[in-house]
Amino acid sequence: MVFKKMQKILTKKNITILLAVLFLGALLYISFGFLPVLKVEGTSAGYSEFQKVYGAIGAFGKISRGEGGMASEEMKKMALESIIESRLLDELIKEANPELAKKAEEIIQKTLRENKNLSLDEVSKSLYGISAADFQKLGLLPQAKKDALTEQFENNPERLEELWNALLRTADVKIYYPGFYWENGEVKIK
Repeated sequence: MVFKKMQKILTKKNITILLAVLFLGALLYISFGFLPVLKVEGTSAGYSEFQKVYGAIGAFGKISRGEGGMASEEMKKMALESIIESRLLDELIKEANPELAKKAEEIIQKTLRENKNLSLDEVSKSLYGISAADFQKLGLLPQAKKDALTEQFENNPERLEELWNALLRTADVKIYYPGFYWENGEVKIK
């Protein structure tokens, strides 16, 4: 009888410990940004990336619009749209000409070389609240990809627009962030 009581106590204790460990593991998983916020064409974006983009939009919004800024939900929508656009640009580049990814990197390097007086680290921190590396990845690289695509299709911009619109209509986008969903090529607020 004593043995059965000990067995029940140990089992309950072990279950409690297991649940605590699982809870702490989930908490660490979320806090380090591994939790996926969205998936575009099979490529996930984590919470940490979302937070960087969201923070940058908020920081820039305060500077450009004054302290009031814009509504939190609208900023979240903009952050999700920015990440989705970046992933879709990658897909369009793969389809149109994979060499354009390298060209986009070259555009960034050329711009940085031509503007030596510009301290990218200072500007990115003061305007967007992010590091220079994050600014390059989240801000400069998507624009450079757009520029490379525009140059690739300079003789036929209608084709680029057609490809982009087709990609938006058919893109496999899943948003896991609460309160938002993807419909007809757009991020919508529930």
